[in-house]
Amino acid sequence: MSLVLLNNSGEPPLSILKPEVKTRLYQQNKQKLTRQLLASYPGTPNGGTWFHHAVLFASKGISLLEFMSMGLHLNAEDSDGNRVFHLACANGFEPLLKEMISNADEIGSLHEEVNALNCRAENPLYVALLNGRVSIVRELLRTNMYQFNENSEETLKIRQLLLQIKSTKVSSERTWRFGNAKLYGKLVDVFKEHRRENGRHSFKLSWLGIG
Repeated sequence: MSLVLLNNSGEPPLSILKPEVKTRLYQQNKQKLTRQLLASYPGTPNGGTWFHHAVLFASKGISLLEFMSMGLHLNAEDSDGNRVFHLACANGFEPLLKEMISNADEIGSLHEEVNALNCRAENPLYVALLNGRVSIVRELLRTNMYQFNENSEETLKIRQLLLQIKSTKVSSERTWRFGNAKLYGKLVDVFKEHRRENGRHSFKLSWLGIG
């Protein structure tokens, strides 16, 4: 069986399997996986690598370091500029995120990954906030890789997003996340917790629109 041969629609076998089957097949055939399989191919969401596909649909069965041992780099991007960090944060894959953070030395520059921007100029923290991933936001802040400066572009973007989550109705595919006072309260608590842990001089909550 070839794991890399494409059908007439440009799809490899793994792309059309159910997530649990895909994970099991990977475990059984991981020695046969090649860099050709890890390269971008038609049919993968947003033109990403097979790893992007696996993160989205079979993340629970992934061993990050096993994939990296086959030559895959976390800074690979899909057509929207999203790296694996973006996808893990957007979809709430906390175990995968913790593995990436705890293996910072193996994956390279943690600072680069947590601050990487996609094509919409969104870093993983912004993506996590946008998708209401409270626990992911907490883990990212604990890396201490984000510097909030008064009136900086990043700070103002997060402030605007928090205010949208609190009260604003917008025309967006994520509309349901806005006007959500409960979610806003949870996110505010995470930022307050982070400020307490890092000292009162780390940043002012008012910079983020938090009273």
